[in-house]
Amino acid sequence: MPISAKQGTGTEEAKMLPSQKERAASVSVTEENGSCSSRSGEVRVVIQYCKIGNYSRVAREQDQAIRAEFAGLPVEVKMASSSGGVYEVTVNEKLIFSKKATYRLPSDEEIFYHIRAALARLTAPVENGGQ
Repeated sequence: MPISAKQGTGTEEAKMLPSQKERAASVSVTEENGSCSSRSGEVRVVIQYCKIGNYSRVAREQDQAIRAEFAGLPVEVKMASSSGGVYEVTVNEKLIFSKKATYRLPSDEEIFYHIRAALARLTAPVENGGQ
């Protein structure tokens, strides 16, 4: 069962700079092989699932959980159907979960952890390079 209640401290938005808050939008969702517009300054999540393996329900539930957890933050979710028993999740093009490698499906919290880390990198101050 997906975790849909917010478990964060609520400080994610407080740590954002004013310009980042302005850019933050509601989670945009792209269903079933739709295009995923990439805007700079956002976290892109792709859930690739095997349609034949009946993973579409799990993918939809995780999509909804991500939207609920990160509502109002710059997170974009794309669901992409596939075949061959695939269930993979990428965050900013980095594979964070593979069912083929783990022989199980991810928990919502596993995915949330990686999204939070990616959001933290967006809001981290840029170093001046020692100047």
